[in-house]
Amino acid sequence: MSIIILSLFGIAVLWMAVYGYRISAKTAEDYMLAGRGIGIIVMFFFTLFGISSAWSFYGYPGFLYRHGPAFVYFVWGCVVGFISLYMFLGPRLWAVAKLNNFLSPVEVLSQRYESNILRFVLTVVLLASIIPYIGLESLGVGLGFKAFAGFHPAVGIIYTTILLVFITLLGGMRMTAWTNILLGIIYTTTFLGSLLWIIRVAFPQGLSQAAHILAAKRPELLCAPGPRVVGEPLFTYPVIVGVFITGFM
Repeated sequence: MSIIILSLFGIAVLWMAVYGYRISAKTAEDYMLAGRGIGIIVMFFFTLFGISSAWSFYGYPGFLYRHGPAFVYFVWGCVVGFISLYMFLGPRLWAVAKLNNFLSPVEVLSQRYESNILRFVLTVVLLASIIPYIGLESLGVGLGFKAFAGFHPAVGIIYTTILLVFITLLGGMRMTAWTNILLGIIYTTTFLGSLLWIIRVAFPQGLSQAAHILAAKRPELLCAPGPRVVGEPLFTYPVIVGVFITGFM
């Protein structure tokens, strides 16, 4: 059954990639920016689901479960940074890029400051950030495959890599955005469905019962800065401030 589900999903993604290639204008602007035609709603959810990755499903919940709620300040910082970028910097950057036919932030900033050195530095920073990120995403999917169907993690990594290559090379930005939205809908539905099922089975009285059980067994997980690690808090208040700033950036 697992193989059938994964096969159908893979076929659906590949079909989206081929369809995106067929309707594309075969230009750099269409490939990189979907012809600058992605609306604000699609872009919002594209960005939201794009950053809601393996970290959101594996790393973040597990870290909170082990170390308490202090790390939630990182997410709050991310939200503040996301809102600031989306409401203030984003529209201006989009307008400048459209007016001058720029295709990337690297191009915008390097032209603005007339610096090829800045172009090189930004390119290196972006590549150094995105390559490990993509690698970790594939690894996260591989670990999910192992937990879900008992497959070796390499199967999930190869599966994900093949789909990523096809959707980006053939579908461009347009189909990448819509694939992210499709995945976001699937993940959100399965997450909420699983949460409701767990609450119904394990906590008949609802989340309040779960909170009372946690408060009775591990009360340190319900307060900042959280439990102690080797005699010292993992999160001191200066560290919490730093975590918030890191999320904001």
